[in-house]
Amino acid sequence: AELKDYLTRITAAPFQIQGDDRELPPDCNLISVGRTRLPAQYGIRSDQLGLEKEGFWIRTKGNCLFLLGADDDGIQFAAYEFVEKYCGVRWFFPGEHGEEVPRRETLRLPSIDDRQAPYFKRRTMALSREHKDTPIESDYWRFGRKWKLGSSLRIVGVHTWGQIAPPQVYGPTHPEYYALVGGTRQRNWTKFDGSHEYQLCTSNPEVVRLAIEWVRKFFQDNPGVDIVSISPNDGLGFCECDRCRALDYEEPMKPGELIEIRSRPHPVITDRIFTFANAVAEGVAATHPDKRLLILAYTVYRKPPRRVKPHPNLVIQYADNADFHWDPQRKAERVGMLEQWAALTPNLDIYEYYVWGGHHPARGLTPLIAESIKRFHRLGIRLFRSQSRGDFGMSGLNYYLASKLLWDPTLDADKIVNDYCDTAFGPAGAPMRRYFDRLDELWKVAVEKVGTEATPQHPAYYLASYSPAARAELKALLAQALASARTDGQRGRVEFLTKAFRYAELSVEGVEEMLELAGHGVIEIEKDKGIFASPTQIVSSKNPGEWAPAERAEARRRLDEAIQKWEERARFMDTIKGQYIIDDRYARSSDVYYRFNPLEKLREIAAAYDAVGQ
Repeated sequence: AELKDYLTRITAAPFQIQGDDRELPPDCNLISVGRTRLPAQYGIRSDQLGLEKEGFWIRTKGNCLFLLGADDDGIQFAAYEFVEKYCGVRWFFPGEHGEEVPRRETLRLPSIDDRQAPYFKRRTMALSREHKDTPIESDYWRFGRKWKLGSSLRIVGVHTWGQIAPPQVYGPTHPEYYALVGGTRQRNWTKFDGSHEYQLCTSNPEVVRLAIEWVRKFFQDNPGVDIVSISPNDGLGFCECDRCRALDYEEPMKPGELIEIRSRPHPVITDRIFTFANAVAEGVAATHPDKRLLILAYTVYRKPPRRVKPHPNLVIQYADNADFHWDPQRKAERVGMLEQWAALTPNLDIYEYYVWGGHHPARGLTPLIAESIKRFHRLGIRLFRSQSRGDFGMSGLNYYLASKLLWDPTLDADKIVNDYCDTAFGPAGAPMRRYFDRLDELWKVAVEKVGTEATPQHPAYYLASYSPAARAELKALLAQALASARTDGQRGRVEFLTKAFRYAELSVEGVEEMLELAGHGVIEIEKDKGIFASPTQIVSSKNPGEWAPAERAEARRRLDEAIQKWEERARFMDTIKGQYIIDDRYARSSDVYYRFNPLEKLREIAAAYDAVGQ
């Protein structure tokens, strides 16, 4: 029905859907979708397909167009590829103005013999997958399918030690299952958030047994899953007991064998993590030899092991962070480690970070995305996932480019971006291309200026990339594009991105207001660049009674300006809710999670000033 709808919109001609058991009208053009009787009647044998999973074959023969697939995914992708490649349809974002459907009085097809299959067997971003294995908003999920995102393997889980040994279940009676940190294994067993800290003592044989039993039961209950994660919880807090430490790199460690996290050196623990993972994989292989286990290469266990070779049933998910590859040292370090992993095992999966916190402004990553995906292809890596959200105004072009290259990494990235701009914006394509190029360039400026000690959601990067001069330049390009647009769709897409820019502008202006307040001594702000630190966090405020009356009035005025800016941001977020410009739910939760939004604290301080004034 969706294919029929697009063809009718393109040609304004009526299309009929006939069941495979129906007699077909004579002398008409036919489209055979999937497993019908027509391929055999036209001499196309099933053994001719020869397609990998998710692959398809678009073929014309006589008066019939065949949309054939290796499976249901392949059939669906064949239909989407046909209307995109041969009919000119494009999809940019969900919702109003998010697609371009050209009108053609007559749809003439050339002779077509087009076989395709995805290079990456896993091509997942949040817009194409499920969130914690529960369906996300339906039109959002369907949109990812139009970009041919998906996976021929079902992979479940990331940080799963808290599921293998739930702290609230085992902690009170078996504290020995958990990491020895600072001389104790005791914790508040009720405070585990589901994915952070509460690491396991992996040298404890009972923990290995528990993990093997958990995985076996998981596969028994979920036979359709191909790969399940057995990876540590997020964060640090790893075991310091003698048995665990004995499995790490030999002492004394050289400076290059330490990993700095938030300016503190930490020992590399990859060998101990993979000793545990190998033991679990070997135990599971005895009962489920065709299943595989996923283990992260991340933080203090990102470097390849020295003494342990990964079990063949392990899939290593490498956390890449290509967004920081403008820093030459970081790029050399991360690429070098990835190449070492590729020499150790063919079973690599990439975990990428196209967003990091839903509240940060747009950033251009297209050169970094293109270079990294082509590198993965060169290294033979065929599994990929990224942190991504429904923030198409902020990250839509990044996602669009990635989806094209994950299907076919040999494509020309520059041509993909040009096609996006030309088809989305028509005569406004040139200024919009310059707009996207500037976002790419400005993110490079931010990384070069700030460095890589902070995580990418830190406001320091956006103060650097959205300087007043840069904001004026970006705003001018959007205005030029809007003036050049000719159709409602083109204008709607420019306005969509203009709203994304306005969100970025308000967020950066809000941070600037906090710096102004700090500069005038009204508040003291957080200066650290840790993952949960931000200059929008108020460390302390000056007692309003300590000001002279005139100074107090001036401080109160400045507080009002800051409050008004953050209130304006909140109101604007309300106006764009549900439009996929930002991911509203994720942006608001990130405001809280990263303690970014100071509005409530600013109001408290203002109330204290008002009390003194009375």
